[in-house]
Amino acid sequence: MAEFFEKFKIAYFWLRLLCAHKAGTKSKLRLYIGAHYIKKGACIRVGQPIKLGVTERRKEVTVRYVDNIYYNFKANRINPKLSKIPIKGYSEPFLKHDKK
Repeated sequence: MAEFFEKFKIAYFWLRLLCAHKAGTKSKLRLYIGAHYIKKGACIRVGQPIKLGVTERRKEVTVRYVDNIYYNFKANRINPKLSKIPIKGYSEPFLKHDKK
């Protein structure tokens, strides 16, 4: 169901882009559409657990969850924002265990 709304939202943005008259509105809509495609094409997903290894500061392996994905234009790379708690609605597919 969420996938349907995501496709509908992008189709809505494309339709608004075709009908927009102001340049500022068009650039904002292009940014929304671009952010969607960056998040869709990234090698990581929102809610995905990432294991952080042992360093001088961290004495044990810790697990963080991707909270949001940002694109850094200056460095030309995708930077995830991490959180300590699982993201409700997004982390469940990654946390499923086979219970037989």
